Amino acid sequence: MADGDQSLETLGGRLRWGRKQRGVTQPQLGEVVGAESQQIWKYEKDKRVPGPQRLLQMARFLRLNIWWLVFREGSPDADETAPELPAAVVDFLASDLAEGLSEWTRGALREIPWAGTAPDVGDVARVAAGLQRVVSHPDT
Repeated sequence: MADGDQSLETLGGRLRWGRKQRGVTQPQLGEVVGAESQQIWKYEKDKRVPGPQRLLQMARFLRLNIWWLVFREGSPDADETAPELPAAVVDFLASDLAEGLSEWTRGALREIPWAGTAPDVGDVARVAAGLQRVVSHPDT
């Protein structure tokens, strides 16, 4: 599944893999998400982390499962159906547990393909913590 020496262990590696699988060039992806091809290169080399909106735009355009892109869990292909949010996600977002989460994390929790799962609030909190770590990843 890996392309050359590019690892799927990193967000950048998974992003590059997804772009290559779809036959999209860095300039094409950059045009879609409003970034220069050099910026896409930095994302793919893990030199920078895409902002929340851009990450979601790239996942949608490349038809990648955001859960797989961020955590490398599940299938890389996005589910074409948009399932209803489980009650635990809605409850978590309305609770004090969600206080202090970035808007990106809140949005990403809504975008995760929860279909076929029955998370409890603890599961959602664990996912939120993981997403928050992605957001707070420092630029290098």
